[in-house]
Amino acid sequence: MIRRFSLSLGILWAFLGALTFLWPASLYGQSLKIIQQDSLVLGDATHDNAIFGYAAIQNISDTAVAVQVRRLDSAYTPLTDSNAICWGSCYGPSVSVTAQALTLEAGQIDSLHFTGHVYPDHDGVPAEGSITYIFFNDADTTDQVRLTIQYQVINTTGLEAVWNKTSWRIYPIPAHAYLYAEGPTESLQEPEFLLYRLNGQKVGSLPLSLQGQRLQMKLEGIAPGHYLYVLTDNGQPIQAHRLLIQ
Repeated sequence: MIRRFSLSLGILWAFLGALTFLWPASLYGQSLKIIQQDSLVLGDATHDNAIFGYAAIQNISDTAVAVQVRRLDSAYTPLTDSNAICWGSCYGPSVSVTAQALTLEAGQIDSLHFTGHVYPDHDGVPAEGSITYIFFNDADTTDQVRLTIQYQVINTTGLEAVWNKTSWRIYPIPAHAYLYAEGPTESLQEPEFLLYRLNGQKVGSLPLSLQGQRLQMKLEGIAPGHYLYVLTDNGQPIQAHRLLIQ
């Protein structure tokens, strides 16, 4: 049968905007700890004005700590050469260290004030690059923690209508061994569950079986990691989102 729907690398990313994957981080200093960070930030090479990375930092000491942020800026790429760090105030590429120190009280977690900004060129050209940020104690610069955020943009074209739709419940996430899609199965004619790597490479169509109001997909042979899925019927996409397999 000839499929009417073909998911190209560009199409995969049309609906992503500035999609972000959150990973816990076990990065410690004497007083500081990164408890959560964005390790991968994805965006649209044509339409996004900016993409953003976030992090949460904790003062794990028993006294207040004044914290500043330094950006390592020796390896910019065509994507990351236009960027900013925000920590209270925002600073462009010409400023490597924030001028303002923010005080974290003993045990305090700050998940609001840090943002890493990258400004794509709007040229439709896929690009990527990483930036490392160092949080340090203003009174003792050796007391520090660091994190690296990978930024990526890719050329896009349209799956906006089905991105993050909720007519189908996909679970469990993270998935292991089996994955289920619960929804209006009575309307399906020829469903297919397509899996893609984050670089747009198609992994394949997962074996599926109908179980009442849900579809069961077998994950045998699928390596752990982050993926994108597209649920289709008669070759037409009906829902798409990201997926973590463990």
